[in-house]
Amino acid sequence: KKVLTTIRLFTDMSEMLEHAPGHAVDRDVVLETIALRLPSEDYERTFDTLVGWGRYGHMLAYDEASETVSRAIPPSIMPV
Repeated sequence: KKVLTTIRLFTDMSEMLEHAPGHAVDRDVVLETIALRLPSEDYERTFDTLVGWGRYGHMLAYDEASETVSRAIPPSIMPV
């Protein structure tokens, strides 16, 4: 998690989620952000990588049904 916080795209996402209603944003907003920040990259692939690493680092969650990215619930407060 500590390493992820040094990557600009993760810090941008954390800031975006901090200020978003419900701490969640639509997938399209994230894709647009990626396309603007990294115009020469494949934004779909970058999105998948961002979400994958964000989940691994317990920083991001992605709901495929609603296509929203949100802050992850820290494992210490997850319901059992």
